[in-house]
Amino acid sequence: MTTVTFQDFDSKIFDCPYFRINSDDIKAIENDLNSLDLNIKTIIDAKILSTNKNLDIFLQKKLFKKICIQVELITDLIKNTPTHSDALIKDILQLSKDDIDRHTKNFTYDRFSLDSRISLAKRDLLYSTWIENSLINPKIYKVIINNNFITFKIVDDIIKLDLSSVLDKGSGIGTQLINKIKIFALQNNIHKISVITECENLNAVNFYLANEFKVNKFLTCFHFIS
Repeated sequence: MTTVTFQDFDSKIFDCPYFRINSDDIKAIENDLNSLDLNIKTIIDAKILSTNKNLDIFLQKKLFKKICIQVELITDLIKNTPTHSDALIKDILQLSKDDIDRHTKNFTYDRFSLDSRISLAKRDLLYSTWIENSLINPKIYKVIINNNFITFKIVDDIIKLDLSSVLDKGSGIGTQLINKIKIFALQNNIHKISVITECENLNAVNFYLANEFKVNKFLTCFHFIS
């Protein structure tokens, strides 16, 4: 299959085959879906451009449930050039289990939390494992102040923010973390930073807008659970 791909990490978390649709070719998607054995519990997710109405209708006819709308925001560093931040960037970061548990509870508006068919225990396992793996992966950058962090990657000359979790809310730490990433980007001749978050997460959306990010596009998230 080329349009519906097996996800090893998610399959282990959810104890069942987990697939992801990574194409907008409806005919090819349908062929690949027809090849799956849906008599056993299977999860399939899809994230599509919200403007793609034909694929939206197709997925709903295939009994995919629309979970949420995500927004991608981008900042242009040619215009926005911070000069200082107290944050640190690390390749490897170790946090206590208690801190990881606290960060896990921070994710409440993500698509897994918004899908009532997914248990809280599985959602917590997903995020705690995701956080642990990200913090020890040297290919993923970590910017941190105290125990507050953002993880990010460089993809095609764009910095893409991944996990973001601030425990000390209202202290300006989130802005300090973003400013450090902006400084890092400019030092590495990178001029754009992007992030995707759920529209339901108004605090996150407003935070990025306040830090000079602009809306780029909207994505619709679907889940199928047999």
